[in-house]
Amino acid sequence: MAQTVIGVFDSYDRANETSAALVYAGIHIEHIDVHARAATTSHELAPREPGSTDAEADAHAHPERSVLETIEHFFANMFGPDDRSEETGHYHEAMRRGGALVIVEVADEAQLQTATTVLQRAGAIDIEQQAEHWEADGHTGFDRAAVPFTVDEAEAERRAFAKAQADSVADGREAGNRAVRVYSRDR
Repeated sequence: MAQTVIGVFDSYDRANETSAALVYAGIHIEHIDVHARAATTSHELAPREPGSTDAEADAHAHPERSVLETIEHFFANMFGPDDRSEETGHYHEAMRRGGALVIVEVADEAQLQTATTVLQRAGAIDIEQQAEHWEADGHTGFDRAAVPFTVDEAEAERRAFAKAQADSVADGREAGNRAVRVYSRDR
């Protein structure tokens, strides 16, 4: 049975650093994917390159859309007909808000332990706790049409979430240990 380990990080840079740490720990680079939306703050249409197709021009103009489609395809392949729209919506929302996913395919228990340990030590974020934070601010679910956060908005979100986590610990509420998710499926 194949297993996929997913960690959510607050930035593409942190996810990329984690990817390097996974390779250093012995996970082959071909088994690691980092997904994040394009780091743009402008949503203007990009000029169409001569000879490019409409789909290529659209992907260039809206790079976050192709990332979302890639992630949707990934989860559809992983879960099959199982409807986990809320769960996948959390991952999409994390990316919309400037976060990134590190996805690791593991072959055995040793690799599973290695990947889990590296992702946790690198600071993977508990996606459910983060979703609860968003909901406390009025978020009602992922909206494909919502504009991605700017760099400044993403940074403000990181600070607000870090403060909420610190307040949780100070108030004696459990911080949770669900930062890394493991999904099992038949090969």
